[in-house]
Amino acid sequence: MTTLEDLLTLLNGQYIEEAGTLAQNQCVDLANSYIESVLGLPKIEFTNAVDFPDKAGDKYDYIENTPTGVPERGDLVIWEGTYGHIAIFLEGNANRFTSFDQNFPTGSPCHVQEHNYLKPKVKGWLRPKFKPVEEQIDWKNKYEEKAKLEIFLRGEIQKKDDTITNLNNQISDLEKDKNRLADELKECQQQIEANKDCPSNLIKQTELYNQVRQDYEKAKGEWSLREIDLGKRIKYLETKLEGYKTPIKDLIVDIWLKIVKGG
Repeated sequence: MTTLEDLLTLLNGQYIEEAGTLAQNQCVDLANSYIESVLGLPKIEFTNAVDFPDKAGDKYDYIENTPTGVPERGDLVIWEGTYGHIAIFLEGNANRFTSFDQNFPTGSPCHVQEHNYLKPKVKGWLRPKFKPVEEQIDWKNKYEEKAKLEIFLRGEIQKKDDTITNLNNQISDLEKDKNRLADELKECQQQIEANKDCPSNLIKQTELYNQVRQDYEKAKGEWSLREIDLGKRIKYLETKLEGYKTPIKDLIVDIWLKIVKGG
């Protein structure tokens, strides 16, 4: 079900036309839109605003205006006159109030309007017996949570950057080890080549070559496994970072839209 806050956001600055009125974009069109979409009650059709109390039925309490009376948020305020006027009470006291109106002044779209109770004179207000409970948004807490989240994300990004730097340093060290082993292998090969004509040293040199070759292959295998593991860890950190960026972006957009729309 739509809330009053939703209705304010959706219709502010817009015209609303509901079935059940002969004229276009009247105050009763907005009232009936609120009655049907927010209160979940049947519309009060083909009725002038001043006659709403007589047609509202048992779903409402009608409260006559008094010098000390103050409507509640969501009450339907009704003015005197030939046709009268009707609007949705938002806030106020016994001297003045604001409401959500259409066609006041004449021809105006839905908007928040300042009123007093005398000019024109308020007749009374209809109070739904079962008002939907509106969600109260604690914007201060929202902003505090946003600030904490931003600090946390900055810390996570710094940790990620430090981790990547550390991994790059480890990769650089492994590259150096690989190059060193390659140089040692090349040197062994050169030694074997230099001594290939010496039968007495051939077996010893072959054994040395094979050992160095085994050491090189082992180091190369360990490096390959290490390189794969490091790649996975870097990918995981990048994915985790994107996961943190998406909710803060959505939260900022959501807060910004609510602020712009007057939520």
